[in-house]
Amino acid sequence: MRLFQAMLPLLKASKNPKFVVISSWVSSTAKVALSAPFGIASYGASKAAVNHLVRRAHFENEWLTAFVLHPG
Repeated sequence: MRLFQAMLPLLKASKNPKFVVISSWVSSTAKVALSAPFGIASYGASKAAVNHLVRRAHFENEWLTAFVLHPG
């Protein structure tokens, strides 16, 4: 959220603004239940939260394209 807020003036100044965040399989509740160690629960929760925030940023700002990439 802080990165998005800090970048907001630059995004608004852009002709084609995009805000992209790298996510992880750990944010998936379906896969994590079977394969992730419990020790990374806080990491998974933070990734799920950032996924939600980026989705909200996309739908609340019609001038912005915001999405999450999952590299794996």
